[in-house]
Amino acid sequence: MFVNITITQQKKKAVQKTAKKPSEKENDEIELNETKDIDEHPYTIGHHLIVLYRDGSERLVKIIERSSSETSEYVNSWQYYVHYLDFNRRMDEWITIQRIVSPPSIANENEIKKRQEETTLTSELALQDHDIRKLKRSKFEHSEGPTTVDELEHDEHEGIDEMSLKEHEEITKIKNVKNVLLGKHLMECWYFSPFPKEIFTNNNPIECLHFCEFTFRFFTSKEELNHYQNKPNLLRHPPGNEIYRDSEVSMFEVDGGTEKIYCQNICYFAKLFLDHKTLYYDVDAFLFYILCTRDERGYHPVGFFSKEKYYFSIFLNIRLNLFYTIIVLILDIPILDTI
Repeated sequence: MFVNITITQQKKKAVQKTAKKPSEKENDEIELNETKDIDEHPYTIGHHLIVLYRDGSERLVKIIERSSSETSEYVNSWQYYVHYLDFNRRMDEWITIQRIVSPPSIANENEIKKRQEETTLTSELALQDHDIRKLKRSKFEHSEGPTTVDELEHDEHEGIDEMSLKEHEEITKIKNVKNVLLGKHLMECWYFSPFPKEIFTNNNPIECLHFCEFTFRFFTSKEELNHYQNKPNLLRHPPGNEIYRDSEVSMFEVDGGTEKIYCQNICYFAKLFLDHKTLYYDVDAFLFYILCTRDERGYHPVGFFSKEKYYFSIFLNIRLNLFYTIIVLILDIPILDTI
């Protein structure tokens, strides 16, 4: 009896060892066969849909997040945050179920077919792409004239390793502000920006964030902005030195160490349109240059850039020290102190 039990156990172990693990394709097919519940709201995060894009075309999307303003028994209350597989992350958005054309049971099959087609196309174009890059590199290395923008290859993720990129995309995967109002301009936001959590209600995205164009303070309602801008002593220009002016525009230099809140707020604003901007809080070491148009109401920002202010100072200090040392050596003057 003991021998029979032992043999049976050995057979079970042998069967387990020889059992073939399902491939990735088979897993996809198994998942697609289990379509009993995946077409019921709420849809599962990670599944795919076919939805109507803004121009009326049908697009394949991936569900990133979901939310409901009411209890889950109200089907029409569900919204889905989706990523368009053919577009950049800046086009991600919340959609209602009225824009859904095909449920996950159909869209998931389309996604698998699309992935297979892309794999085949990638393998076919790999050699061609290698030859093109080699040709461009050779042209760039032997070029005698100035290099044009078209000759350079730009990567928005340059300098970011894969792990950091995945972590960044996970943290910033959902836009927390849909639109911003700056002066008379209403703009749709592209990316997540790390605004203080206190301005959000139940961690829900803000429909429109209102910026004061003179101080870059931000408010969640138009009434708060109007109340703030009615202050009698409110500055009508960036809080810095006007270093350039012509008949239409002015340029202001703002010190990040002196005007910290202004510079932090302008970085929050910029992050809404830049995926990998990292300057938010530590603005002390930077100078900000704000380009403005002006009228009877004040100065209206149209663009800005920043640069490290200490780099030039250190460079200048090294040059002055070197110059001072050379003069001392030439004139044989006793060194009292360095600059």
